[in-house]
Amino acid sequence: MPTLYVLRHGIAEDHTPLGSDDERSLTQEGLEKMQQSAAAIVRLTADVELCLHSPLLRACQTAEIVQAARKQPLEQRCIEALRPSTSHQELLRYIYSLKIESILLVGHNPLLSILSSSLLGAHQGAVQLGKGTLVAIDHEPDSYAARLRWMIRSKELVRMSN
Repeated sequence: MPTLYVLRHGIAEDHTPLGSDDERSLTQEGLEKMQQSAAAIVRLTADVELCLHSPLLRACQTAEIVQAARKQPLEQRCIEALRPSTSHQELLRYIYSLKIESILLVGHNPLLSILSSSLLGAHQGAVQLGKGTLVAIDHEPDSYAARLRWMIRSKELVRMSN
């Protein structure tokens, strides 16, 4: 059964000087926590074949931190379908078209929480991903059957990395 690893970006600025949501960066705390949790993320996602991330700066930074912690480089793709306003159905169509067994998604709420809730057959918003939270969902694209393998919050990922 293929696995989707879903990672919400780290702690980011509330606003940028120019007011562009696309350019909001990880804060110093966000950078440090993601760097501290990266070893655990890499261990937990060792079977990942591809990393897909949003074009927004904070998601790019999060994906780069995870990539830097890996011993072997991982193919990364920046995709528009991971923008926060994208529908989860559009994102799923894209993911299923790839026919890849194990994918790491790096992006934003509300999209990632809606996607996770939908895959698990729960009402919208039942699964809430905090910043830096990593979720593993085993899913069967043809039947839309899925099960939550685990969900690990940022604090626990930092502990697991030490």
